[in-house]
Amino acid sequence: MRIHLDNKPILALPDNHPAKRFLLNHAEFCSQWIGFEISYPDKEEFPDLVWHSKSQNKSVCLSDILYKYISFTPVLSDWVLNPKTQTESEKTYLVTIAVISTLINEAQSCCPGQIQPFHNSLIRSLLRLLNNWESSITARITHHK
Repeated sequence: MRIHLDNKPILALPDNHPAKRFLLNHAEFCSQWIGFEISYPDKEEFPDLVWHSKSQNKSVCLSDILYKYISFTPVLSDWVLNPKTQTESEKTYLVTIAVISTLINEAQSCCPGQIQPFHNSLIRSLLRLLNNWESSITARITHHK
């Protein structure tokens, strides 16, 4: 579980605080799901989920979504610095959350026969992470209103 040191003030907040909840959920999600498609000894192999995305007009893999949009170490500097208005990074992240949600909805509707219980579990975890991420942003923004 990796949480950037700049987030230390957030980790001191109560467990139900939206920013802390997102950070802990993100770290847990990454340690559990990033690299799920990689095969190595003593690990059950799980196939990636692949579909044609109408929104992106190309073939998309579930693992690609995780690496492109989720596999990073977040620094919630907007919570630490607490500007009075929504920041550009918050706006970008809200768009990113919407893109990921669209892709997941496409996957669920395009290839229901390919989706295994493993994929359902991953998708449920991912949707929970997206909800916590969005809540952490909207809570900070509404905090100033």
